[in-house]
This record gives sequence, C-alpha cells and structure tokens, in this order.
Amino acid sequence: MHWMRRRGCPVALLSIDCFNAGSLPHEDNVIFVVSTTGQGDTPDSMKAFWKFLLQRNLNQWWLEGVHYAVFGLGDSGYQKYNGLQFVAEKLDKRLLDLGAVAIVERGLGDDQHPSGFILERWRITFPMLIKMLQRSPSN
Repeated sequence: MHWMRRRGCPVALLSIDCFNAGSLPHEDNVIFVVSTTGQGDTPDSMKAFWKFLLQRNLNQWWLEGVHYAVFGLGDSGYQKYNGLQFVAEKLDKRLLDLGAVAIVERGLGDDQHPSGFILERWRITFPMLIKMLQRSPSN
C-alpha cells in the first residue's frame, strides 16, 4: 500500500472486523477485498460487519456519496466458489442497495487461475481505479 500513498492516495488498511461499519457513510472511497471460507461461507471476521449492513433501518440513501470496489477471493476447486449468492456478490449487492456507487465492476479472484488469484479484468482495471482515487476531491 506504500505505492498508493506515494501516488497521492491516502490509505488505511484494516481487517473488516477492525472497521466500524457505522462510519461507512463518512468514507468517500472504499475497496473491499473479501474471501470465502469453507463452502462459500462468510468469514468469521466479517460476520459483525455483515450483520450491521443487514439492519432494516438502513435505507437506500444510507451510503449516498460512498464509492466502492469489491474484490472477492476464492478457489474454483470448491463447489460454491464465489457463486451468485456468496460473499463478494452479496456485499456488492448490499452496498448498491444502500446507495453506494461501484467505481469498478466487481472482481472475482480464483486461486486455480494460472496468474495466481487475480482475474485479468481486475489486473487491468485496478490501476484505473487508483488513478480515479487520486483525482478524488477528498484527496
């Protein structure tokens, strides 16, 4: 993340269980890198954050002004690899439902992919994302 700071992007790297979900509306730009565990389950470290986002009192404008990206890590060797109803997809959909704006298409990593775990689409898109964040008015 040092290279992002050198390029003018302020960065805070946190485990999701160390982030106060209630402060999410105060963030301008957030990049979520999430994984699955077991057979496509939400990791324990994300459960409290996810429970918070599912509260019924959060409306469709709660995250208005928040821009985000989601990258899901998984392994297609498992039956439920990053499937439609799993962690990265659920997070992406919920953030949209709460009024946040995706700044790049959701990325899905695959540990079985020849390049390691990053899909080509995100490898190409991520530098554009960083440039966009550099131009952000909050920087």
